[in-house]
Amino acid sequence: MNAISEPCQQQIAFTVRFAYQRGFQVVDGSAILQTFEKQDEAFNFVLGRVLACGWPGRGPS
Repeated sequence: MNAISEPCQQQIAFTVRFAYQRGFQVVDGSAILQTFEKQDEAFNFVLGRVLACGWPGRGPS
């Protein structure tokens, strides 16, 4: 199972971190899911994943 291809199969626990000279990375544990130039792009990615899967305990809307 891949965290990118099947986002709703596991609990969502993403972190957005600043990576010096790389931009902002969305990570799940130690796995880098995606890197973005701007912070708001990274948070929009996370928000999109959360909305696609639904809020924790509620399922997709």
